[in-house]
Amino acid sequence: MAITAQQNAFFEAYFALKPTPCIDDIVALRALTGIRANEISIWFRRRQIRERQRRMREEERTSESELEEPSLEQLRQQLEALWERIAESHRAIVNRLGIEEQ
Repeated sequence: MAITAQQNAFFEAYFALKPTPCIDDIVALRALTGIRANEISIWFRRRQIRERQRRMREEERTSESELEEPSLEQLRQQLEALWERIAESHRAIVNRLGIEEQ
């Protein structure tokens, strides 16, 4: 017996609550849906694999984005900001010490 879209939606909702059902849960789902316990068990195993793969892809994307190097323009902007901070610090020190700038 094939799993219908409605049954699939029901299993997805159940999966959200309990990703790894025990045998008692599978037997109860069998009684509710009329689908063989083996098919229900296979559905949950496949769903767990898909979820694991999704998480791995997400972690990969996260690690790749962390490894991205800044662009040349970003580096220039950072350098300009640093020079501005150095100039401000220099002016503040000169003002505190009462030295005239040349």
